[in-house]
Amino acid sequence: MNTPRKISIVVFLLLSSFLSALEPTKARTGEIDQIWKALNELKAHDFSSFEHCCHVASYAEIIANNMGLKPEDVQEIYLEGMVHDIGKLDIPTSILNKPGKLTPEEFGKIKTHPIISEKILSKYPFLKNLIKAAKEHHERWDGKGYPRGISGNQISIEGRIIAVADAFDVMTSKRPYGKPKSNEEAILELIDKKGTQFDPAVVDSTVLAIKSHKIVIQPACK
Repeated sequence: MNTPRKISIVVFLLLSSFLSALEPTKARTGEIDQIWKALNELKAHDFSSFEHCCHVASYAEIIANNMGLKPEDVQEIYLEGMVHDIGKLDIPTSILNKPGKLTPEEFGKIKTHPIISEKILSKYPFLKNLIKAAKEHHERWDGKGYPRGISGNQISIEGRIIAVADAFDVMTSKRPYGKPKSNEEAILELIDKKGTQFDPAVVDSTVLAIKSHKIVIQPACK
């Protein structure tokens, strides 16, 4: 069995167990089906984006646990991490995987993916509760993010946690445009951007999780 298929099967089983643990209803069964449909579309479009979502979901789950969130909220944040970049379905892979610097036009296209994510998730009746992080994970604590330019606690806790998890994965993963950073380098960058790009409390929780080895770089897609 090839690796992508193994990943797909395990992700499906984990999503199923999460959702059934929350509430074994027909609605939750529908949610499993809809999440899986969305993820399959992303995986077919750009496997690296799908894998990134797996990593972000895993990191976000750990960070949320470390912050003492309720178990049901931790589970929802995991699911939000899984679909936070679903809007990249509408971004050409030539831009997503470009080895060099993006042009202003290309970066402008990339910046549309949170809004596209919101539109895609809105089409699925049972996924509307997962929209917050998808549309807010590029907002900044200081209000200089996108797409809406909101700041501080105007950004949902889901959006603030996914923002840090997303950045950590980008820093520590091999990308077409740069080499991965070490844990230590990523920690320094997170601390440097604490209170400007990121919620200080989320950064503190993330750094603690990294130093206590709760977070492992590039976990297998569960």
